Amino acid sequence: MAGESKIHNLRHAQARLDGSVGEENTLTWRSPKHIWINGGDQEHALAALIQIAAAGMQAVVAYDHPLAGWHTRLNGILRVSSHPEQQTFVSHLVSLDLPQPQTKMDLAARKGAVVRVIDARQGLDLLQLFEETAHSTDTTIAGCNPELLAATFAPMQDTLRQD
Repeated sequence: MAGESKIHNLRHAQARLDGSVGEENTLTWRSPKHIWINGGDQEHALAALIQIAAAGMQAVVAYDHPLAGWHTRLNGILRVSSHPEQQTFVSHLVSLDLPQPQTKMDLAARKGAVVRVIDARQGLDLLQLFEETAHSTDTTIAGCNPELLAATFAPMQDTLRQD
């Protein structure tokens, strides 16, 4: 499963998109650093943890979670928190069970960025954790394409001439 997770993720993936007027567009995907795993039995939670760790992310669980006892052996991969919903470094919730209404209310009330909730009751799709970012660099002279400008204004120059 760990090998599949290394292949089936977008970590360090990058795509170059051609621009129509000379700009360079790059599409990249970012993985979150800390994922809160909520609910589930030990088997399903461990399967999710393996995928998360293989993709280079760190998981956070509550003290009463089935994986909490493993945190000393999985240092750097698994963190335990008394209130994961209050941790501002947590940006995603992988929900192996239907989230309790109180959990949703706590997430909505917390300060910081909105937490993305991933429904993983049927298994974790690791790609849902990645966020797409686009970067565009204008490589044309002074922000414009000279050939495009020349082609646009050439017909106008003929009409302006008064020979």
